[in-house]
Amino acid sequence: MRPGRVPVSPRRRTAAPTVFTPRARTMLNSLIRFVVRRPELYILGAISTVLAAAVSASIVQLHLATRLYDIGRSHLLKAPFPLDSVQGMSNQLTLSLGDSILISTKVTIWLTGTLALLLLLSITHLVLRFRNLRETANYDPLTRLANRGRFQQVLSALACDPGAGNDLALMLIDIDYFKSINDTHGHDAGDAVLKELARRLEELPPGRRWIARLGGDEFALLVVANHIFGHSRHIAEALCRLMDAPFALDGRQVNVSVSVGISYMAQGAYTPEGLLKNADIALYSAKMAGRGTFRFFDPKLDAELKARLALECDLREAIHQNRLELHFQPLVDLQSQQTAAYEALARWNHPKLGAVPPQHFIKVAEEIGEMRTLGSWIIRQACHTARSWPDGIGVAINLSPQQFEGDDLLPLVEGVIRETGIDPFRIEFEITESLLISDKERVAGILQALKALGVRIALDDFGTGYSSMSYLHRFPIDKIKIDRSFVADMAHKPEAAAIIETISLLARRLGLTTTAEGIETEAQAIFLRSIGCDEGQGYYFAKPLPAETCCEWLGRRAAGSACSMPNVA
Repeated sequence: MRPGRVPVSPRRRTAAPTVFTPRARTMLNSLIRFVVRRPELYILGAISTVLAAAVSASIVQLHLATRLYDIGRSHLLKAPFPLDSVQGMSNQLTLSLGDSILISTKVTIWLTGTLALLLLLSITHLVLRFRNLRETANYDPLTRLANRGRFQQVLSALACDPGAGNDLALMLIDIDYFKSINDTHGHDAGDAVLKELARRLEELPPGRRWIARLGGDEFALLVVANHIFGHSRHIAEALCRLMDAPFALDGRQVNVSVSVGISYMAQGAYTPEGLLKNADIALYSAKMAGRGTFRFFDPKLDAELKARLALECDLREAIHQNRLELHFQPLVDLQSQQTAAYEALARWNHPKLGAVPPQHFIKVAEEIGEMRTLGSWIIRQACHTARSWPDGIGVAINLSPQQFEGDDLLPLVEGVIRETGIDPFRIEFEITESLLISDKERVAGILQALKALGVRIALDDFGTGYSSMSYLHRFPIDKIKIDRSFVADMAHKPEAAAIIETISLLARRLGLTTTAEGIETEAQAIFLRSIGCDEGQGYYFAKPLPAETCCEWLGRRAAGSACSMPNVA
């Protein structure tokens, strides 16, 4: 300071309003468009004398976030894009969508160029969050495929205009027995199957197609092509080939199949609803055909589907109201000619259709998920009926693979044994080979636990399917039931008789009992006894009997009034 000069306090500068020049505004808009990837968000006019402190800026950001969230829940998810403009003029901050003002708030703080940019980037972050919400509303979070809502939008657009010379096909894809996968392997394994199927669907032949997950285990595929029938068949065949490869679940290889129903507009379904209905009918047809296949919609299928749905409804009602009944077919000791056991067989007398074949309604019960309920009723009812028979007469009960999926089979059997007081050794559970190849470790554990209760295990329909010899030592099997097809063929096919004789010899060496099914003539019974088969079952001895006549039949059999075979040296 120079001598004699009076010190003057430094002049306090007033922060000049920050005004974005056209070039600065253009650069800022470019930055925001790059981050948001949408051109609709613009900064209009000059921003001046707004926001002066970071604390106040945080308050405004909180206010923005709260208002945007509230508005977004009710409105923004339905709008093409949330924000049209952000305006800052004097002490007023305004955000608008079209003619509707979303936020208009008073602020009384200064804004530097840096804080303005931070505020705008914060708003951009909020916009991105709402954009993610829009994606969540249109895409399945597990598979990243389009969801049902997005699928409906695409389907409606393509149904209106698939393109010149093109036709539209809709393929509904459903995972077979997906509930069994969840019950047996857990929901994490089920999610893994869904994601892997989504990945495989992406590997289908290229073309104009859209893939979506509609929910649960149901997927949809929209296909646009000139020759739609041949093209959609080609894609369906490719999908079936892709499903041949097993799925890896918890370190194990599991076979998974899908059923596919296909409809296309050329069949007269000119609306999205019509396409969906026809594809759904075709999907039911694929399931009824044995699953793991595809079917095209046929107008005749509509009546069949209605009849099938009515049957499903009637069967479900009959199961839950105990309207089914049990009949019992004798298993006869071929050496002593005495009754060894009765096999419990479910029967359903429909009020309009009459007697429904068991091979039909049992399959339906499995497909609609009622087999565990029906199976539990059969076990309980059969054991209660067996209490009225002589102590030496056993009761054979068929078990469905679905009864092994949950954890209730063992407690059920334990409870029935306590409830009825029946000797567990009199109970014989029949299983099929298809059960043994599904989940060997789990099935073996359940069978061992059943054996520990004292019951016996029979392997039904032996000689068909895989007939792996390893089953006989890997699983606790007590009896082999030789399939009826060998018995029917042995009169004119020497190899069938040789197979039966070989199985009987093998069983004796392993200490197992053999039962031949489907015996219809005396000659068959005599031959089977001569080669060492232990038991016989079939119409030659008796048809399945109502429960109330079982004791009467035993009495007549003991008195010698029933059929008997001559002794064979």
